[in-house]
Amino acid sequence: MTIINRSDMEASLEGWKLEDENGRSQTLSGSLSAGELRTIALDAATGGPQLANRGGDIILRNADGAVADRVGYGKSETANDGWTTIF
Repeated sequence: MTIINRSDMEASLEGWKLEDENGRSQTLSGSLSAGELRTIALDAATGGPQLANRGGDIILRNADGAVADRVGYGKSETANDGWTTIF
């Protein structure tokens, strides 16, 4: 998963989480400079979020637990295992 800081200021990711619709989550850390992109590998091996083959949602929660962003995807976006999925 790739996230971007679209603001003109550095943004802290401390305590932010990526979560799937089944509540599996992965805590983020560090910060993003203004305009910076970061690719984050989903860590399903340790109980982190997963992209379901049938489609679903991936949720980005801020440090307070509020939804900062949510992306829905369909079965066609997950058809090719190991490929990059663009939302």
